[in-house]
Amino acid sequence: MKLRSAIVVLLASLAAVACDRDDALWSGPVTTSKAEARRSLEEGLRAFDLQKMTTARSAFAAAVAADPGFGLARAFLAVSMNSTGDVNGEMKKAVEQGASATPEERLAIEMCRAWSVRDRAAARKAAAELVESLPRDRLARFLLGLLLLDERKQAEAAQALEAALAIDRGFAPAHVVLARARSAEGKHAEARSAAQEAVRLLPGEALGHAALGDVHKQAGDCDRAIASYTRALELDKGFVPAYGGRARCHRIREDFAASRRDYEAAFAKTAALPDGAYKELFLDWAKAEDLSFEVAMTNLFEGDFAKAASAARETIEFCNRVRPQNAIFYYDALGRIYLEDGKLEAALATYRDGHESVLRTKPTYPDDQLWLGRYVHAQGRIHARARRFREALAKAAELEAMIDRAGSEGEPYRMSHHYLMGYIRLEQKAYAQALVELKQADQDDVFIQWLLARAHRGLGSEAEAAALIDSIRAQRGGGFRYALVRRDVLRWGRP
Repeated sequence: MKLRSAIVVLLASLAAVACDRDDALWSGPVTTSKAEARRSLEEGLRAFDLQKMTTARSAFAAAVAADPGFGLARAFLAVSMNSTGDVNGEMKKAVEQGASATPEERLAIEMCRAWSVRDRAAARKAAAELVESLPRDRLARFLLGLLLLDERKQAEAAQALEAALAIDRGFAPAHVVLARARSAEGKHAEARSAAQEAVRLLPGEALGHAALGDVHKQAGDCDRAIASYTRALELDKGFVPAYGGRARCHRIREDFAASRRDYEAAFAKTAALPDGAYKELFLDWAKAEDLSFEVAMTNLFEGDFAKAASAARETIEFCNRVRPQNAIFYYDALGRIYLEDGKLEAALATYRDGHESVLRTKPTYPDDQLWLGRYVHAQGRIHARARRFREALAKAAELEAMIDRAGSEGEPYRMSHHYLMGYIRLEQKAYAQALVELKQADQDDVFIQWLLARAHRGLGSEAEAAALIDSIRAQRGGGFRYALVRRDVLRWGRP
């Protein structure tokens, strides 16, 4: 059997042919004699790198149709499917076909397989071995850089991408991802230079302009960022990441109506896709329900909790139709909107609905204690707001017991117990006790900062309270927790 396997591999290697174009993205040998399969693979890779996932998927499908045994093309087809197809089935076939492929193809297939199941370490290992096998292949180094960036190893990612560009300075996708890596490092000038080069190389593509917008936004220059995103959308009205980037800039500038328009446009574009999700490059997803909830967030930033709740309810309804297993996130958020707006019965009903949705959609629940713990926490806060302090403290004790039973795995959640206890003591007007508990909660959480400010004010420590309020006010464009407290923070007066 070993001899037979060796012969199969040898024959496959002898049958393999290299792509015949000098500028081919894949420079390694391929186990196909079909020119159409090779050409379609190249088309797919180029579209893939430019975030044109529908085009990429069609091209990879054409390569597989031209040669059904072409495992490399099938592996890329699987990762470009975005969940609309039989990703696992196609990947399984690709792995099986890889057994008779070249070593380089097998490494690329393994990289795709590992990434498809989010095994980042295995994907990176395969990509690194592919680089060793094909040291002059710009695509291999590009993919390694992309995977390193996915692991937030920005400096190593930049090194891999610079190596890809040393092979070909005109490889625009590498400039785009290098801009992201440098921006994440805080090296804004280098990031801007990389993005500008991408724009120079791809003046008619949305990708480079959106990348430049991301760099400007990260550097705090919203005016230039908005201009770049706008140009990207002029070139491609379906380029969802540009809507999202521009919407965030509007939010930072506190132009919430403009932010809402962009999120609504992004939602409409994304919801119309086959699975209600836009897949950006090889890393990021923009799911329609996330964009829908961003619309609710703009209402929340404006202090209109009723409109925010209505929009969040629409998000839940959409999610229940498309991805019911994700609805819990939005039930949880809507429950919190109701709670902080004093709508306690609606809050409890919503949290209960979320709890039941987890029971329906997550087979490991309630063995997975995360959402049960969050439900207990929510009930404790609702009881506290309703001044049912005995029941609130019982829920806090229940949460603490869950954390204790979990041992070391429960320790990261210890701060959530202190948060709940601080919340209860604050409602009891036991400000000194509230402060003790809240100082043991997550100090980077803007909602905890808000509770701390209230506790300091309750104790008459106006200077400490004012410093916290000023810090919160400075967090313009913040996330959900900031949106929850913004209305009250803006109303905060000083004696």
